Amino acid sequence: MAQKAPYAGHSDFSVLNEISKGILPDFPSDIAQSQDHQIVSLRNICARCWEWDMARRPDMKSVLKTLEELP
Repeated sequence: MAQKAPYAGHSDFSVLNEISKGILPDFPSDIAQSQDHQIVSLRNICARCWEWDMARRPDMKSVLKTLEELP
């Protein structure tokens, strides 16, 4: 969606430091502000996969089911 790698230009240490503080990559503004159903669904999937608490992350079966249900 973003057309670039998350944390582009950051060192591995800086990425680990940001993640440990709960700082996640931002979506580009056009993606973040979009109300398109598919884009909103993809943003939600990403956010769920980035949950700090592993128990709250979806399993792959759930992710695939959500993707298959997109129009």
